[in-house]
Amino acid sequence: MLFHSSLRKELSRNFGATLIVLVTIVMTMMLIRTLGQAAAGTVNPADVGMVLGFTMLGHLTTVLTMSLFIATVGTLSRMYLESEMVIWLVSGKGLRSLLTPILRFAWPMLISIAALVLLVWPWSNQQIS
Repeated sequence: MLFHSSLRKELSRNFGATLIVLVTIVMTMMLIRTLGQAAAGTVNPADVGMVLGFTMLGHLTTVLTMSLFIATVGTLSRMYLESEMVIWLVSGKGLRSLLTPILRFAWPMLISIAALVLLVWPWSNQQIS
């Protein structure tokens, strides 16, 4: 349907942009923290890149969750602001019909987040220590 495809397209654009911004911010913060630990002698300076990568894997669940939330809220807010929701509601679609395209967009990220929490996060913490 036209509504579903336009909503998923808007969600994917917002998700991609938000993900890039949040990954950049988190990577910068982790780089500063890791370089501080290397200067203090807690982390071997030769292993800064590896520790940074494993730390980013540990924080990726939070970044993906925040990106998904911000993309969803931003898309729905823009649709209300530009009166697209009026068209959606007048055409006979209720608010519940928004759940289908949002969940169709979000299920791969939700499965990725679950895999990261259950498998990758404990492994990356073990590798860092």
